Amino acid sequence: MTPDTAATCAGLTVEELEALAGISFDTILHGVKIGLYDDGWLISRNPLRFHERTVALIQRTLPLLDQVAAGKMTMERFHAILWTVAQGGPARLVEYLAPPSNRAVQAMLAGRASQ
Repeated sequence: MTPDTAATCAGLTVEELEALAGISFDTILHGVKIGLYDDGWLISRNPLRFHERTVALIQRTLPLLDQVAAGKMTMERFHAILWTVAQGGPARLVEYLAPPSNRAVQAMLAGRASQ
C-alpha cells in the first residue's frame, strides 16, 4: 500500500457512517451537498471519506431533533446549533459538546450577580 493509497483509505466510508451514526445514506449525501461536512469532517471527496468523529457529531445532535418533534425547540434553532458545531470541525467537537467547566459557570454566575 502506497502512502497515497493509505491516505484515501483513512476515514469512514458513507456506508460506515450510515451504519455507525444511524442516519440514511441520502441524508449523509444531502449534508455533503449543502456543505455541512466542509470544515474538516470530510477527509476526501473521491472517494467520500469522513473523519471518525463525524459519528459523534451526528449522534450528539440527533437528540435535538426529538426536541423539535416534541415542540421544545424550533427547526431553525436546531439548524443553528448543528451548523455551529459543524463549522467548528472535528478538533473542536469535544469543546462544543462538553459541559461547561466549573470556572466558566462561576464566571457566568459572577457576571449575572453583578448586573
